[in-house]
Amino acid sequence: MPSAAAIARNQRRNRLVHASLVQEAGERGMRSRRPRVPSTMPAKPMLAPSTPLDLVFADYLADVEGTLRALTFQPRKSHLHVLHDLLDAKLHEEARKEHRMWRGPLTLTDFTTDNVNLVIKDLKKAHIYDARGKAIAARAVGTWLATKRKWYFGDERFPVSVLFELPIPPMKAKGRPVYRDDELASIRAAASSHPTRPHFHNAAHMIDELGVRAGFEVMTLRLRDVHLPKRPGDVGYIEIGEENTKTDAGARQVPLEARQVIALRTYLEMERPRYAGDDSDNEPLFLTRDGSAYQYSGWASMRRRFKEHVARVDPTIKYQASRNRGTRTARLREKLQDSEIKQIMGWSTDGMINRYAGEVPLETIAKKLSHPSPRAPRLRRAG
Repeated sequence: MPSAAAIARNQRRNRLVHASLVQEAGERGMRSRRPRVPSTMPAKPMLAPSTPLDLVFADYLADVEGTLRALTFQPRKSHLHVLHDLLDAKLHEEARKEHRMWRGPLTLTDFTTDNVNLVIKDLKKAHIYDARGKAIAARAVGTWLATKRKWYFGDERFPVSVLFELPIPPMKAKGRPVYRDDELASIRAAASSHPTRPHFHNAAHMIDELGVRAGFEVMTLRLRDVHLPKRPGDVGYIEIGEENTKTDAGARQVPLEARQVIALRTYLEMERPRYAGDDSDNEPLFLTRDGSAYQYSGWASMRRRFKEHVARVDPTIKYQASRNRGTRTARLREKLQDSEIKQIMGWSTDGMINRYAGEVPLETIAKKLSHPSPRAPRLRRAG
């Protein structure tokens, strides 16, 4: 039986050997810039360089769908779909600049750090969040290809992703700017004056104002997740399940305020179509005009059209639904403790509050010191 000291020495030696091999594999990959063919073919053979890139992405998504949270999987699927089209357009543009024919369609050989980074750099100038999301998605595919021994640099014992050098744009220190009161008034006016579905858009925007994540969390809200107050003194709330959110902390109960209660009741009673599906236990809150559940692409398209509608109502507003999350955080800071804000917003660290809301204005701190909040009345939770 080896001693504890001998075991510790062996562990240190193994770590050093592992680090050396990984470094060697990375350096060899950087020198060659060409993926290696395994000397011993794995159960799933290495992909051919001519494999269409869209099939590679589809294979990756099919393999990870059951291992990623839905809130992570759906945006990643969208990022890869858009990345494929942007990469195709960018390489076509580069070929035209160099006066050569672009062969297209994209294949695995086009999935390189240099090529993908052309797209990421363009996106970074316009929208850091899109750039970051697509870079993370691309790196994830590269890691998956290496893990499966399908396409990689270096030694097959420690395969290195072909995109290991792709930089991921850092997250901004502060989130998107919050909406002013007059901007919120214009957005509410745009929602309530929508030419086809005013009650739907008003209810959806009111949920956004609560700080619920505007993509998958709002889209997948079920009818049974909404608890409206039945009598005076009841607390209405929305239940967000673990399967519909980004992290474990995201599973939470979000209290409703008067605006949200009125908007939801109006939508449910006056405009919501009859549900056309057969899974009554998971009936979505928000339905398409024909009564079916939204798919992620359809929800994103609806959001883009609403953004255009807001711009027509008030051209000074470049609407982004996710900015409501920072706006909500800033408003809550005036009333609640950080621990309460984290509970409502679905965060596990204080740093998220600072990133979304920024520093607390000095005037707000002075006001809170001079006017302490009165004790809140006791309320009953809606059944």
